Amino acid sequence: MPFTTGIYPDGFSGERVIKQHFNPKPRAGCTTVEIKLADGEQKPYLVLDEASLVYTVEHQTAVELYSWTPVRQDPYHAAFGRIVLTPCGKASQSTVRAACKAVRKTLNDGHDLDCAIVLGGVHDAYLWIPLADAPAYPELRAFLHAVAARAHDENPDMLTVAPKSERGDRVYIDVRTNTVAEFSALPYTLHGFEGLPVVAPILWQEIDAFKNGDVNAANILSRIAQAGDVFAQELERIGQQRLPASPRTFKPQFGGPLLAAQEPYILNATVQILGDGKPLSAADILQLGRAQELFPATLTEKGLYAALLGYIARARERGRKPLIVQNDELDHRDRRFRINHPLDDYPDLPPPGVLNRPNSKAETDGKSGAPAVDKQTSSDASANDLIDRLHATSRGDDPTAFELAVCEVFGSLGFLSTHLGGYAAPDGYIDAPLGQRAYRAMLECKSSKTGFVQGVEAAAEAASYRATYGAKYCLLVGPQFQSFGDLDKELQTHGVALMTTDDLEQVLRNNLDPYEIESLLTPGRANDKLSDLLWERYHGRPKRVAAIAAILIEEGWRIQVLSSKQNATQGVAASETPDAPLLDEDSAMMLVDGWLSTNGYSQGCTRADMRAASDWLTHPLVAKAVRVDAGIIIRNPRG
Repeated sequence: MPFTTGIYPDGFSGERVIKQHFNPKPRAGCTTVEIKLADGEQKPYLVLDEASLVYTVEHQTAVELYSWTPVRQDPYHAAFGRIVLTPCGKASQSTVRAACKAVRKTLNDGHDLDCAIVLGGVHDAYLWIPLADAPAYPELRAFLHAVAARAHDENPDMLTVAPKSERGDRVYIDVRTNTVAEFSALPYTLHGFEGLPVVAPILWQEIDAFKNGDVNAANILSRIAQAGDVFAQELERIGQQRLPASPRTFKPQFGGPLLAAQEPYILNATVQILGDGKPLSAADILQLGRAQELFPATLTEKGLYAALLGYIARARERGRKPLIVQNDELDHRDRRFRINHPLDDYPDLPPPGVLNRPNSKAETDGKSGAPAVDKQTSSDASANDLIDRLHATSRGDDPTAFELAVCEVFGSLGFLSTHLGGYAAPDGYIDAPLGQRAYRAMLECKSSKTGFVQGVEAAAEAASYRATYGAKYCLLVGPQFQSFGDLDKELQTHGVALMTTDDLEQVLRNNLDPYEIESLLTPGRANDKLSDLLWERYHGRPKRVAAIAAILIEEGWRIQVLSSKQNATQGVAASETPDAPLLDEDSAMMLVDGWLSTNGYSQGCTRADMRAASDWLTHPLVAKAVRVDAGIIIRNPRG
């Protein structure tokens, strides 16, 4: 096992230095192993054995021992998973002990895993999870990030996975050391701090009897004499256990989007690779991810496949819509993965543009006679400023500032926004000026310094002024809420929609209008509905109709030109040819289907999409085709 050391060059009163890389003299008899680091550089690490221990203690004055605890045969695969629990702010040692119990419960209940507890000696505690299947570190880290998120979800007041500035007086769950060349202290290691504490394994039944520092250099030998090798005893008690490919269901009470519960690089990269809607196998995803430097070389096809299947299973068990699915829902033999939206196997062809806009003073730029360009209500820069203000105030200490920012966002999207606020009053409401489809939605804005709105009471609050103000919808907005559990029931019970500030940012960046936004205001979380809406906009019917229109222009014009050339060769006037091309609905569909099939696309053309494309091409502001009898002819292939 590769290891590194902590030394105190100036004595225990001086600073500790972590010495990672060694090039011992050959006569020392030490074994080293070359480790490829994340940046691609290779460094030598000592292998933990008697010769290396003697060398580091005698020649390097080593005191502390650290490792990332891989299996003996392979430094890139783990023998243990390690969870470090660190108290923050005013969190006490009793809180750390409670945190150990809580995380162990998450491992037990959610994944049938157990762990040994090791006190860090000063502040921290470590949970060591023995694993017989030696998972690769990216796979292990992804799994432990999910465990950390779940433990956090279930104990949001005690545990945190937040950035340092937002941890408050809670215990931080750290799994980052489950990485090659990232390490934590080994059991029974001596620390060179005051009192010379020992990194001490204890039995779970001893957890309330020991605190950090109780085991130290003065009593460690007597402790071992009385209790034996506690760490070895715990490993024997736990026995053989494996990293679950698809963990059992659980019921967390807090967290962000489901994607955040995974190691981000796996799911984010997969979603990015599958973003065009085409299904791919795990092998293809892995190959493309490596080519784009989205996946590390240590991630295996099996590890990726298991991680994606586990994510899909967890999402469904939680009652959420997974971002990706397997194609076996359509064909049980098809194990490829795809984005969880309708299949998009259509070409990206630009639609024919608007050419014949009326050239009046009121509708031109007043200079060249060119069509006037609609000006946005705000520039990209001001939109970014508004988004920054939205996120900043959502985590600030001024609730009114957040309410105003939310109102301003909706105002920029075409709503009539009214801010109220104050005691015994709603935060505000928005009116959609859609004529006979007009509607009003109440706003309840919840800011939080920690970035997490606790509890479920806000749902009822958001609905409390619906009748008074004659609103059709009620919307709860905040930085982050409980991911699952009772909040979802409360949203449905009170008929309240929920948007996070991330959701609202996506709404603004995609410039959704009040008509589109209404679909996001139905009870429940807006995130899934927003994802579906954006997919349909960019990959759904508008894309299909645009492609059909472009194909009709290209192929229709080609056939018309070919017919005219044949007539000219035969000396026949076009007006005398009864069989001149005319694209009726059926022939147009056959033409498009033929083009799609020839070019490798699996989806065909529907009659409804064909009619929409024909209507667009013959529209007076497009004027690419004209209706003749029961069909159309292409009149202008340019542009």
